[in-house]
Amino acid sequence: MSNQPDPVARKVAALLSAAVIPYQVTSDGMLHIPLPNDFGTLEIGGLDGGTDTICGLVDHEWHTHGDLFGPGDLDDQCAYLAQLVLGVFDGTYLLVEFFPREGASRKFIESDLEAFLESLEPGETYKVYNHPRTVY
Repeated sequence: MSNQPDPVARKVAALLSAAVIPYQVTSDGMLHIPLPNDFGTLEIGGLDGGTDTICGLVDHEWHTHGDLFGPGDLDDQCAYLAQLVLGVFDGTYLLVEFFPREGASRKFIESDLEAFLESLEPGETYKVYNHPRTVY
């Protein structure tokens, strides 16, 4: 298979290239974007024949879809996902690893740290990977 991006990945890649955000195209046409401070890899591409968008953390449960960021067509969804990536790199969206009292840690992309903190139970901790104060 050639590493040609699917239609969604192609549109997002063009927006990321303009912002000089590095990415790779996988053998199945998805974009892989290495995230700051070894947080992991973000994967972006199309679903359902390119009629839906998906964005998720590779090897983690967290994911979202472009239509959750606002109304519009596929081009708008791709722009929303590119803005999410840009926001991760500029600190608008925070890369958070959550450490429960028991069990494995989980990683998220959060837009509202205060709301996240309100959900913590005693004994649970977290680390922010793309913020000047990275350990709280």
